[in-house]
Amino acid sequence: MSTLETKLGVQIHNYNNEEDVLTEDEVLGRDFDWDQLARGYLSLDELNHLKKYDKIKGNSFSEKKSLFDKDGKTYCLIFMNLLTRFQKEDCLQYILTLIDQVLKNDPEKALLFYKLKDVERDVGIPDLPFGPLFSLLSRKNDWYIVSKTCTILATFLIEFPTVSQANIENTINAFIDQLKKQTDREKTVAVRALQTLLRKDKYRVLFARAGGLQMLIKLTKYTSPQTDSPEEQTNFQLLYQVLFCLWSLSFNKEVKSQMTSPELITNLSDILKNVDIVKVNRLSIAVLRSIVDLEKNTEVMIGCYLHKTLEHMKNRKWGDEDVESDISILMEKLELKYQDLSSFDVYKSELLSKKLDWTPSHKSERFWRDNCAKFEEDDFFAIRSLKDILACLLYTSPSPRDRQKSRM
Repeated sequence: MSTLETKLGVQIHNYNNEEDVLTEDEVLGRDFDWDQLARGYLSLDELNHLKKYDKIKGNSFSEKKSLFDKDGKTYCLIFMNLLTRFQKEDCLQYILTLIDQVLKNDPEKALLFYKLKDVERDVGIPDLPFGPLFSLLSRKNDWYIVSKTCTILATFLIEFPTVSQANIENTINAFIDQLKKQTDREKTVAVRALQTLLRKDKYRVLFARAGGLQMLIKLTKYTSPQTDSPEEQTNFQLLYQVLFCLWSLSFNKEVKSQMTSPELITNLSDILKNVDIVKVNRLSIAVLRSIVDLEKNTEVMIGCYLHKTLEHMKNRKWGDEDVESDISILMEKLELKYQDLSSFDVYKSELLSKKLDWTPSHKSERFWRDNCAKFEEDDFFAIRSLKDILACLLYTSPSPRDRQKSRM
């Protein structure tokens, strides 16, 4: 675990008001008639094992651990069989929570699930241990089931000594599909699992190659809390987790080389200007520090006036030498680049960032007279960029009629 990761902590703080509809304690506190529910699915010996395990209620794993230490392979097989057989949501939620509880308290127990791949399966049981979990991802209306399933899949990929390419691809594609969902709650399901998965370097590459990097970049967009639509307001819990994933991805050289999107830099700059949450700021700065030397990233940062934002932030009492060092290094690199840029280069950096500012130099007749020919350079890059920015403004700005209605 890196220094920054240690300082950020493994617990994710909830910065928004959204609460889980269902808690683990509620699920684990349920009572079931296993004689009625599981008879026909389990042998008498397996049924007795399950009933003994089920008697230990609550979220504490210490008492269950002795049972699992003794008969872990049996319990793994029981849990997977029931995930395949059960249809009722409350039963599936309970079994998934039992599995997640084991893996959270002792990740090495995942090896017992790994060994199920060699177990002779009953008719109708899919390939173990991945088959039952992939089937549960289709239960799109149950957030809890999909969330637990994604978490368990990520742990399996991290802890298993080998995983087939098909199972890796199916898992990563499932997470990316989840990122495309409409609600923050659904997206959070994938991002939580990715925080685990992206600790392993080879999965960083595969995730980026599958298009996951671009999906995460889109989720860094900051929206003012003053927006009329609550659904469009920035979810800081989700934003923090997305930034954590991007920071993890930046440790891989191949993936980092792809982090040259002006959209990413613009979004991170907006976050630093508008968000006053220390953990979110730390990660934003860490990502920017990691990618500052790539291609035209420095120019885009200048176009976003990141150097001015950092000038204000450097005086804050961070209590963290790493953050202070990252800010100093960023400021130094931006200052060196800024000194090398002509006024037109600065203007081009603004075009790259899509953050034009009507500064005094741009108001002067001399600026336009001296640089008018440069608008033809790079296949009319400046003109094409201006056209795109103006088109976006026209598309997103309210019409005069809408403005008049808003005043009424």
